Amino acid sequence: MPTSPTMQSRPLRFPIPAPPIPSKTQLVSPRGAKLATRVWPSIKKVPSALCLLVHGGGWHSGYFETLATSLTKHNIFVAAYDQPGDGYSEPEPDAPSPTVKHVRSFDWFVEDVFEALEWMKQEADVTKSDNIPVYLFGESFGGLVVLGAALEKGLYKSRIDGLVISGGVIHIKDEFLPPKPIVTLLLLLSKYYPKLTMPSTDFESTFDEAFGDKEWARTSRQDPKIVMRIQPTLGSVAATLGTGQLVMARAQELAIPILAIHGKNDCRADCSNMQQFVDKLGPETAKLKIVDTNGHQLLQDQPEVTKEIIDTISDWIVTQARALNG
Repeated sequence: MPTSPTMQSRPLRFPIPAPPIPSKTQLVSPRGAKLATRVWPSIKKVPSALCLLVHGGGWHSGYFETLATSLTKHNIFVAAYDQPGDGYSEPEPDAPSPTVKHVRSFDWFVEDVFEALEWMKQEADVTKSDNIPVYLFGESFGGLVVLGAALEKGLYKSRIDGLVISGGVIHIKDEFLPPKPIVTLLLLLSKYYPKLTMPSTDFESTFDEAFGDKEWARTSRQDPKIVMRIQPTLGSVAATLGTGQLVMARAQELAIPILAIHGKNDCRADCSNMQQFVDKLGPETAKLKIVDTNGHQLLQDQPEVTKEIIDTISDWIVTQARALNG
């Protein structure tokens, strides 16, 4: 959707997030990409919990500022990273070009989470013996990433005490995908041509609708680090589609508390899929908070909606951590 000259000249209500400040240690993906990071220290030297924030596709961690600063007031140490090829991070070394989103396996996203968890502990200056609870927050596609990580925490021998998922994408809406016979063919081709570049995915058609507060849409459109048309490889498409199905099938293996928050009429990820996922887990494990909005970027919704969501997240993590800390 083109922006009028008047809209472009009007000052932004929300400024474009500043570039990240280098942290004490450089986070590098296991494949060699240098990843941009952000850190929000807890108010006390010893935090009551650690929380790693994982953004969605084409996005970056600068938009977590409001959530992160709220969590730090509860003595939670918060950190985030830009995924390879997104925001201020380097692209995958194996990518056919810097502007193409490429992975050969969803495991790449998962191993980045565990690499980031170890980096976060160094930044917080805590060790395993400190027994600090660890939480993952995933937004949009980042929700699928943290779910994938939680399923593999035993393999990585890493502590994850709970998940918060905002607008999680477990199943990509059909309107964003080719017809099913074409998808089947693409999945087959991906085994032989994982680096073959796909046409750009058109998220621009729902871009403004994804924000409950359209002023955030204006800001994001002018942010040079936001990608509205993601161009993936066949490998990336296959990895994403397959993992959504796998997570749904293995849902009952997730024996950790999960808080899911979803817009009732989310324009990009159907709430019904998240409801189905939470129902499979059961009320003792998972809770779903449905918000009356068609927005997808729930941290950039109307102020009262976003405040309610951030308060819910903060209260949930504090309650969970307090139960573990005794």
